[in-house]
Amino acid sequence: MDNNLSQDKRRANRLRMHLPVTYKVMSNTSFGKTVTKDISKSGLRIVSDAFIPPLTELALQINLFSKILNPTAKVVWSQRLPYSDRYQVGIKFEQINSPESRYLEDYLLLHQ
Repeated sequence: MDNNLSQDKRRANRLRMHLPVTYKVMSNTSFGKTVTKDISKSGLRIVSDAFIPPLTELALQINLFSKILNPTAKVVWSQRLPYSDRYQVGIKFEQINSPESRYLEDYLLLHQ
């Protein structure tokens, strides 16, 4: 585990998983497709080709192989990757319905 993750202040442990994600910026029509770098019951980390500023609200579609989750989320942090034109983005779930939340928790427990 790298130093950034070991010193973070997250409430939930994240699992390193590469799951397909589509995101749409709610304030405009921009969107993107990527994969998660890690995920927890409260958020995820992605790599994006574009800078997404903190506090940006997103509509997500997370593909958990047998189910698509559709939470709304907010960007907590965004930083440029060294020697790259890409950005790491930390995202916190703002709204996720109860069945999807339970499914995500069960999925993460199964893959720990």
